[in-house]
Amino acid sequence: MMDYEIIFSQFIGTQRVVRVKETATGKVYDFTPDTLEADELPEEVEQFVQEHMERINSGYTDYDGLFL
Repeated sequence: MMDYEIIFSQFIGTQRVVRVKETATGKVYDFTPDTLEADELPEEVEQFVQEHMERINSGYTDYDGLFL
């Protein structure tokens, strides 16, 4: 099983875009949460995102313009 991390999420227009990175390979996935049902992402990424959807929807992962 691969390890993933949420790099950030942000609103572009009215859509929240999420960026997830596969830590072992550096591969990055950009998507909107509503596309999770469309089977456009690997199953492991979908599962990771589903497990963290509460944090994403709460705004906890939102990019605010500052990286510390």
